[in-house]
Amino acid sequence: MKQLILLILIFPIYTYTQITPSGVGVTQSAAWMAIGIHQKIYNKEQETKWTSESVIALGRMSYPNKINTFKRPSIFTIRQDFKYSIGSQLNISIGINYYTKYNYESTYPYHQKAIPFKHEIKTSSGIAYDIPIHFLTITPSLKQEFSQYFNPNFSYYTEQFRARTRARVKLKFNLTKDKKHAVILISEQLFSSTKQFISTKWSPFLYKDSRFSIYYSHTFTKQSIQLDIGYMHHLVGYYKPSSIHHFAIDIIWKNPFKSNLR
Repeated sequence: MKQLILLILIFPIYTYTQITPSGVGVTQSAAWMAIGIHQKIYNKEQETKWTSESVIALGRMSYPNKINTFKRPSIFTIRQDFKYSIGSQLNISIGINYYTKYNYESTYPYHQKAIPFKHEIKTSSGIAYDIPIHFLTITPSLKQEFSQYFNPNFSYYTEQFRARTRARVKLKFNLTKDKKHAVILISEQLFSSTKQFISTKWSPFLYKDSRFSIYYSHTFTKQSIQLDIGYMHHLVGYYKPSSIHHFAIDIIWKNPFKSNLR
């Protein structure tokens, strides 16, 4: 476990242009809506290596036996990241997230559990490297996360801590020379270890799930707004994995305070 904590301290969070959906548990389909602000931070010399990325998002999901995607709430999250650019290709960053995650029974009639939801506070860190090849940009990245869970009254939840590693590769295909239109493909594999409140030991650090996404991205240059519409196929487990279909849309406002900084 000491090695996991060391990794978390070493690798600051990789951030993405797309605000990809979070996992929501046992269901068939889910919907995700996110709004973000990406703001460059300028120093006295009018140079910028830091970027602030603020996001608020919510999700809905279906029952496990039906594809009624918007039937019930699944998640609410607020995220704040700070990204630092080293040269034109390497990015490192740090971040903190807050989640409200709703708990439902996995058997009919799928009511909320006795503990209807849990709070999650997550710190994260990672590194990403852009490899441009003509109209294509390949971005391998590694992310480390450490989460603590709480009951609705902020007492300790049954699953107290989780340490997770996310390995990811993103392919961005620019469809036009001005880069206003793009298609993004993402493959992400997740490995984690957890600690229960009643135990002093951590579970084995193992593969847990995979997430495969495709996005269409359009940038409105005059408004400095980016619109992303996408789909994520979430496979949970490695032996007969369960399959969850996520439909996502996010809107990112870029540098709304730019005129005040120059």
